[in-house]
Amino acid sequence: MAEDFTRQMSRWDCVWAPHFVLLTFSSTAQVGMLLLISVDRYIAISHPFKYSTFTRKYSLLMVGMCFGLAGVYTATMIAHVFFTIANNTENSKKMVSALCLMCDVDKVFNSYFYIRVITASLSVIIYFNAWYIYRKYNREMVSVEGFLFTARRLQQFQCRITTTVGICALFTFGLYILPNCLIFLANQMQSSTDFVAPVGWLINCCNFVVNIFVYSIRHQDIRDGLKLLFTGRELMTGQSRRISAETAVIMIS
Repeated sequence: MAEDFTRQMSRWDCVWAPHFVLLTFSSTAQVGMLLLISVDRYIAISHPFKYSTFTRKYSLLMVGMCFGLAGVYTATMIAHVFFTIANNTENSKKMVSALCLMCDVDKVFNSYFYIRVITASLSVIIYFNAWYIYRKYNREMVSVEGFLFTARRLQQFQCRITTTVGICALFTFGLYILPNCLIFLANQMQSSTDFVAPVGWLINCCNFVVNIFVYSIRHQDIRDGLKLLFTGRELMTGQSRRISAETAVIMIS
C-alpha cells in the first residue's frame, strides 16, 4: 500500500486516470453545494415570507447552476490539459506522485485546490452573515406583540434549519478549510506532503458524510426521506415531493 502512494507516473497518465474527470467534477460540485446551502439560508432569512412562496423551479435552478459551474470548470481543466500538456513533451512526461491531485501538484492543478478552499470559505462567511441577520430579525419579532401564529411557526422552522446549517458550517471549517490550508502551508514550506495530503483528503471526505448525519439527526422529515430512499417505499402524495427534494440536496452536498 505504501508503494502505491509513492509510485511515480507521467503527468499525462495521471490526467487520464479513470478518477480524474469524475473526481474533479464531483469535488467541485460538493463544495458548490455547501455554498448553495449557505446562500439558500441567507435568502430564507433575508426574505422569509417571499422564500416561502418559492416553487420547485427555484430548487432546480440553484442545483442546476451548481452542476453547470462544476461542469464548466471540469471542461476548462480538460481543455487546458489538452492544449498545454499535450503539446509539451517534456511536461507531459514529467514524473509525479501517483496520487496526482493530492500532493506535489503543479500550477495546472492548483486551481482545483483554490476553488475548493475559497468556495468552502465563502459558504462559511455567507452563513455567518445569515446568522447575524437572523439574530437581528429574531429580536425585532420578539418585541412585536400579536405576532401571527403562522409567521411564528415559519420563524421557528427557519431557526431550526439555520442552526443546522450553522453546525455544518463549523464542521466545514474544521474538517475542510483548516486541513486544506495546512496542506497548502506545508507545500509552501517545501515540506513533504506524502503522508499529510492523503490524511487531509480523508478528513475532507468525512465532512460531507457528517453533514448528512447532522441533517438527519435534527430533522424528522430528512430521516423519513432517507429511510424511504433506501427501502424503496412511497410517501403520501402531499409530502413526497418536499422530502424527496430535501433528501436530494442533502445527499448531493
